[in-house]
Amino acid sequence: MPSVFLNSPADAHAATIPQPNDGKDGEVGEVGESALQTDLQTSITQMVTDAILHADGTLSTARAEAEAYYKGEKPAPADEGRSEVVMTVLRDVVLQMMPSLLRILFGEEAAVEYAPSNKEQIEMAEQVTRFVAS
Repeated sequence: MPSVFLNSPADAHAATIPQPNDGKDGEVGEVGESALQTDLQTSITQMVTDAILHADGTLSTARAEAEAYYKGEKPAPADEGRSEVVMTVLRDVVLQMMPSLLRILFGEEAAVEYAPSNKEQIEMAEQVTRFVAS
């Protein structure tokens, strides 16, 4: 039976979704539309669950460590003879720039404007600009 493989990036195993058989390749039987839809829903549900578990498990540890560095907290005691100085320059600059960045990205004017390269692309460039801005 022909199949389509959907790979979940959060999991090593692949979900196999059977495709309807039109009988041309000599196989007997057909997978009904409702069975195909059920298999597809099951596979997508499993992939979403895998992604959530990955985000809550593996990524949350990395995010907590990155946040500790960002806040200037000492993630672990320093080795003997090494400096214990913690600099928060990155956090300070980000906090200083954040209001300006938010005004640019979420202000009333478009943050990005597409320019046409010829007269035929004027309408398309305006449409793409509106789409990206919304």
